[in-house]
Amino acid sequence: MKKTILSFLFVSILLSSSSLVLATSTEDSNTSVVDSISLSVDSNNKLTWITDGYSKNGFKVVWSKNSGPTYPLRDGDQYHYYSDPSYKTDYLEAFSGEGTYYARVCEYLGGKCGIYSNQITISLGNNSNKNDEISTTSEVKDNTETAIPGGYEKIPNIESIKYYKNIKKIGDSDLYGIKIIVKIPAGKEWIKSLADIKYFKNIEKVGDALYGTRITDEKKIKLQKQITELTTQLTKIQAQLAKLTSELGSIQ
Repeated sequence: MKKTILSFLFVSILLSSSSLVLATSTEDSNTSVVDSISLSVDSNNKLTWITDGYSKNGFKVVWSKNSGPTYPLRDGDQYHYYSDPSYKTDYLEAFSGEGTYYARVCEYLGGKCGIYSNQITISLGNNSNKNDEISTTSEVKDNTETAIPGGYEKIPNIESIKYYKNIKKIGDSDLYGIKIIVKIPAGKEWIKSLADIKYFKNIEKVGDALYGTRITDEKKIKLQKQITELTTQLTKIQAQLAKLTSELGSIQ
């Protein structure tokens, strides 16, 4: 009877520990669904990328004067974050002065990157994108032919107007503008909804959005500590079970 009770206790603890490990593994899993990302840049310093796959959390555009920019950021790196999986263009600023920068795009997995694109080099400076001085006389050549000013892109829908500045109507109905680039604080990410605030710390408002530092790593550390404590307890119980089993076997 004693042996049966001890065996039942051992199995119960073992199953509880296994369930916790499985839950932790499932919660922290961020499986990549992107096979590749191809990045290019045109003569107006407009970045465009093509994705083989679907990135549900959007993309991080990382760039630096140092080769191989990454996210999380190294010293000297900068990034833009686009949560829309369908978004595929960007303009970069010379945040570290005029010169040659290295840029990549990555699939965002929440706190880290998955698949990275190829690396491109781009020359950035005060007049790289020609954002501030656009000649209005060159916009319309005649009644049938139009020219798109450098640094401008077509606004896809009326809801997206808030993401652009210097908006111009070109042709009969198309609106074009310069993408508003928001400098996101280093090491922070966009909080998608008020319900997600509980998962972040050091929250601050940038433009119309909230950004913060994700605290999931602290939760992971806490769970790993619990697993370690349970494993230690399990080892002790195994030793006790072996001792009691030996004593039980010696009773005639």
